[in-house]
Amino acid sequence: MKNLVKIFFLVILLLVPQAFSQEKFKREKISTLSKEAMEEMRLQQNLDNLTIANYQAFERTVYYFLNLKDKAIMPLVEHLKSNKNNDDVVIPTIYTLGRLGNKASKAVSVIMPFLSSPNRDIVFTTISALGKIGKASDKAVPQLYPIAYDQTDMVLNKAALIALERINTPNSMAILQEIKNIEILEKKRKEQANQEAAPQQ
Repeated sequence: MKNLVKIFFLVILLLVPQAFSQEKFKREKISTLSKEAMEEMRLQQNLDNLTIANYQAFERTVYYFLNLKDKAIMPLVEHLKSNKNNDDVVIPTIYTLGRLGNKASKAVSVIMPFLSSPNRDIVFTTISALGKIGKASDKAVPQLYPIAYDQTDMVLNKAALIALERINTPNSMAILQEIKNIEILEKKRKEQANQEAAPQQ
């Protein structure tokens, strides 16, 4: 009888820690899943807040993505693709990608098409973002060139010149030099034309 009691207690001693360990594992797993679910929910909330209408929470939302760093890029890119026809979402999303600087290099190909947008604000935001991203925006230089050269819209013109300077690649620097040379030639032509038009003494 004593032996049976001993065996009974031994079995209990063996099973209790195992049961406790399994319960602890379950709790940790639930806790981990809850944390991941909460992070996913928070990410979606901040993506939803990336609208012009939600200007009060805008800077706080931008800082959330800045703190995510590299992890922010793909969610923002997918958000931009999904809302490409919604100007109120496009502008703040591209702006945020620009604020991430060279970390957003993978977003350049997705951002570039917005240089052709009929919405001037989108074009301006895109130009600025490409400049802030830097060297990875080199592929956008051919599209920035006509904007930087065209002086009919001096705001976009100035933004494109700044972007080319920030991109700072041989291509962008060559374009800047070419524009500078053209401007010098045009200035000389105007001066010459004025001299020829002036009445002779």
